Amino acid sequence: MPSIGATPRRELIELVKNGLGEKIFEYAKAHPEIIKKYRDGFPIIYL
Repeated sequence: MPSIGATPRRELIELVKNGLGEKIFEYAKAHPEIIKKYRDGFPIIYL
């Protein structure tokens, strides 16, 4: 089944690699309650 955002856009990947990813990780470490379980099929963007 197709979904919106199944493939991350190049702009999003660049934002993550250029600092947004680190900010997200820092926030998640400070607020672990926001972390959700991974659902099959969601894209993963690596730094």
